[in-house]
Amino acid sequence: WYTEGPYGWAAGSRGEPILEMVGRERRISTAASNVFLSYGHNYSDASLLEHVYRVPQRTQITTRAGSRPRISRYATIQEYLGQEVHCADRDERLAMCADRLTARIARQLQYSSHPEVLVTGGRDSRCIAAAAKRAGYTGVLSTGGAADCQDVVIGAQVASRLKLTHLHTPDRVPMDQFSNAVDRLRLWSSMSEGAEVIRHARAYNRFIAGDVQPVEKQQLFHGLGGEIGRGYYYHNTGDLEQLYTADYAIGRQILSAAAKSDAPLMRDARALIEARWDSFSEDFGTDQGTVAHWLDMFFWQNSCLHWGADMLSVKSTMYWAWSPFLDRELIKSYRGLDPD
Repeated sequence: WYTEGPYGWAAGSRGEPILEMVGRERRISTAASNVFLSYGHNYSDASLLEHVYRVPQRTQITTRAGSRPRISRYATIQEYLGQEVHCADRDERLAMCADRLTARIARQLQYSSHPEVLVTGGRDSRCIAAAAKRAGYTGVLSTGGAADCQDVVIGAQVASRLKLTHLHTPDRVPMDQFSNAVDRLRLWSSMSEGAEVIRHARAYNRFIAGDVQPVEKQQLFHGLGGEIGRGYYYHNTGDLEQLYTADYAIGRQILSAAAKSDAPLMRDARALIEARWDSFSEDFGTDQGTVAHWLDMFFWQNSCLHWGADMLSVKSTMYWAWSPFLDRELIKSYRGLDPD
């Protein structure tokens, strides 16, 4: 994040400290909060705090005495991804992605002293669990939640199929315990600056109880980014033909329609979203494939990477998180998959 105020310019990983450094008061941004509530992620480049802005991906900040810092992009999305590997057909592409995911997880396991693979029964965690097994993982597959919830039931079935031990952790803090944990919840909210919701806090009973182990004690494998390969955020548009077009305006319409109906975008919030869409299109280019591909890349840059930075901020005090799906070779391979 970065900000500017009466005392100068500052950048850092949290908004509140840098606001204090430059002499600005802390105020909630209603427009950015509206975006957060409407989409479940902060798609915009504005923080939930006024006058605090996100340092864009693939940029550098140049500072010189006597002048304002300059933010410049050192690589476009296309330059970062590089040339796409040609595949003869869909099966070859899927096999290539499977090999890439397995190799990536094998490397991450190599650098994990206490790895633990999470499994919820969803597509992403099943892929990671299978790749970990293929890479030689012999540890547990763990699932949190009530004993009768679908995550736990399916997680146990996945572990059985892979011949790995399933660990069920009933890690939801009962609501009646929250009345005795006000200070911990206030700390959680302060550290995440409002970007971590209470249902996530309930999943970390150790944090609420104040029993937090050093992060090097645990390395978890997270499914963040798997959504990019299945375009889950536009599959209910109802018109596949639109996704095959190269009409920039249709992409904007689909993005706007994805906002929650019970938290509609107000004028200032819509302006933030449209500014981000325009900035992204300039970065990505409006001649780089179909609407579906634009939306894939927008989601990667503005949901996955923002969510990873914002919502894992508190969790990173308890464990290190690997995100195997956030790999450029995998991401650029998705372009060859049809939206349906």
